Amino acid sequence: MVGFADGRAITMHSPGRVVGWSALVSPARYTASVICLSDCTLLAIPGNELLRLIQRNVALGTKIMRKISQVLSKRLPFLREEDQRRLKRER
Repeated sequence: MVGFADGRAITMHSPGRVVGWSALVSPARYTASVICLSDCTLLAIPGNELLRLIQRNVALGTKIMRKISQVLSKRLPFLREEDQRRLKRER
């Protein structure tokens, strides 16, 4: 489960899901925490090490950035809804 500071949570059931990608995109900060609710395998790579790998291996960097783009495209509709709710609250 991925938990956000505002109380939202996302449950991930399928293998190959990505968390922590926001540390690679400006302004490079984590936006959520991850809690494993069952046995799983999690690959954790420090952001600075991952950036070094991407810089050294263009093919790897391209694959990683494509995966991040896929994640973002799936989450954009949700983010737009959240932004609209936030704007209404601020008025």
